[in-house]
Amino acid sequence: MAAITTVAITSPMKHWIQRERPAPLEAQRAFKLRKLVSNPAFPSGDSAQAGAITTLLILLGPLDYPVSL
Repeated sequence: MAAITTVAITSPMKHWIQRERPAPLEAQRAFKLRKLVSNPAFPSGDSAQAGAITTLLILLGPLDYPVSL
């Protein structure tokens, strides 16, 4: 559910902000994956999903360990 919610939030934001993806490096790549991606770059869906899932795991996880920063 967290992943679906994150995609539902970041996808419209990508098209609203319209930040272009970084230019590819001049080095030759074995796999040219960036040519397959055409959607805008910001906000990062991968980072948003990682944050959402981490938050979910922290909230739902056991709290029987010491928490100190």
